Amino acid sequence: MAQAIETQVLEILIRVGRVPAEILTPDSDLAALGLDSITMVEVVFALEETFDIAVPYATDAGPLRVGQLVQSVQELVRAKQG
Repeated sequence: MAQAIETQVLEILIRVGRVPAEILTPDSDLAALGLDSITMVEVVFALEETFDIAVPYATDAGPLRVGQLVQSVQELVRAKQG
């Protein structure tokens, strides 16, 4: 299931964030990929809708990497499932 979640998160970053698939790595900084705060809100909404979770997101939280985002979504999905 973790792999399926990772795939879906990456697909959202590609589709909603308009990030080219070939530059996505776990260590990629989302801001460096061109995701500004408005785009990140769109990504967060897409994640929440896709996984039926509430994603805490703060624009002043500092750099966020793709791998961290995937891990956070996986943890939120696990917590929701109990």
